[in-house]
Amino acid sequence: MIPISQQTLASIVKNNHHAVPVLEKYDLDFCCKGKRLLTDACNEKGLAAAAIIKELETVLAAPVGKTMPFTEMTTEQLIGHILIHHHFYVKQSMPIIDTHLEKVVFKHGDRFPYMKEVYRLFLAIKEEMTAHMQKEEIVLFPRIKELEELQPDQSISKLAPNFITDPIAVMESEHEHAGDTMFK
Repeated sequence: MIPISQQTLASIVKNNHHAVPVLEKYDLDFCCKGKRLLTDACNEKGLAAAAIIKELETVLAAPVGKTMPFTEMTTEQLIGHILIHHHFYVKQSMPIIDTHLEKVVFKHGDRFPYMKEVYRLFLAIKEEMTAHMQKEEIVLFPRIKELEELQPDQSISKLAPNFITDPIAVMESEHEHAGDTMFK
């Protein structure tokens, strides 16, 4: 295995996307200047390569993740997990991805015209995901909580017809549409 100090910025990211925040933190361009070795890029910017290498090695050695006990979670815990770990992540990541794609299209769109279509599709998915998450947060999740709060002697029939099935059908349809868009 090639030591990280002797890898290009692009290969570091290609091998493990978790390196991206570290490289971005130090403004190390892994896209347009991705063919540079990590040590060369650090030297060009006057950065301490050893410290960045150590930080990258720590991030890249971290366990990938643990399995969550979803079946043991309450509805409230599961909704909280979705909001914190998925919605927040998407809301934070979309602008970053947008910036990177826009840069690639601007700098390389003439040589790689398909990147313009990739960017167009990304913008469509970004818009759909933003609206989708908002519907989950404003409509679906509160309805799920309301169902859970029903007392055992209360009936779901007291709620509007299709109180939960309609929003779920909309969510599923949007999931399918997004999947179809991404896998064209």
